[in-house]
Amino acid sequence: MECRICGEYGTVSRFSVRETRDEIFVCDECDTGWLHADLNNDFAFDLGEYLTSKGLPIDMGQLDLVEFDPPLEPGK
Repeated sequence: MECRICGEYGTVSRFSVRETRDEIFVCDECDTGWLHADLNNDFAFDLGEYLTSKGLPIDMGQLDLVEFDPPLEPGK
């Protein structure tokens, strides 16, 4: 799905955080993240800040790809 922050430049995919098993959605261009696939900008976060808040290093190696470019799920 297309990132709502950087527009056509980034693709959002679903990842699992290895340490916590949290599933998050992250843009491959701007590193914006969301907890839900509706990509509500009111709930967007910076991936680095999110990982730091979990006590993890800022490193994409902390994430496992679950689904590349999943469909947008409005209303979730």
